[in-house]
Amino acid sequence: MKMKSNKRRGFTLLELLLAISISALVLVSAYSGLRLGWVSYQRLDGQIQSYQSGRSGFFRLAKDLGNSFLFDAGDDSRVAFSGTQGEMSFATLVRSKNKEGITYIEAAKVFYKFEGKNLLRAFLKGKALLNPGLEPEYEVFLSDLTGLAFSYASRESAGPSSLSWKDSWTDKTMLPAAVRLQLTQAQKGLPPVTLLKSIRLTNISLR
Repeated sequence: MKMKSNKRRGFTLLELLLAISISALVLVSAYSGLRLGWVSYQRLDGQIQSYQSGRSGFFRLAKDLGNSFLFDAGDDSRVAFSGTQGEMSFATLVRSKNKEGITYIEAAKVFYKFEGKNLLRAFLKGKALLNPGLEPEYEVFLSDLTGLAFSYASRESAGPSSLSWKDSWTDKTMLPAAVRLQLTQAQKGLPPVTLLKSIRLTNISLR
């Protein structure tokens, strides 16, 4: 009777060890699956945030360019469009608020500059835009950039499909037909995202 009891205990212990081993394997597999899913979610969420950030920046930039104009006061106070691959400045219309919190539209000179891994933005409003000696205070507009380039299209082109792009704009008498922005944005541990957008401009001059 004692021998049979010992055999049953040994068999039961073996089953218990097997059950524990199987449970451990199941838990490890489940943890690995959850961890992989969480890492994938973080990457996807990061890519979505990076894409949304880029799109939001494109929208703001397109709005500034869409409201751009040439300001010619007939003297040294002319505000012309100027652009290179890494910098751009022009006169535009922006929203402002007075001391009472009332929103109004006013003229401003907007500056964009690619520096380090950031696209910076600054502006001079009102009478300040006519003072060429004032230095604007830049703020980070877009971050985590690994590359950025502005390019400019001439109005001599016949149509959108035949636009001729160049890396700079120096003509002080007119606006470019369009501005193209190509940027590459990357967050740590994520593949880079490249966005490309062209914005058409209307040639408006204020005197």
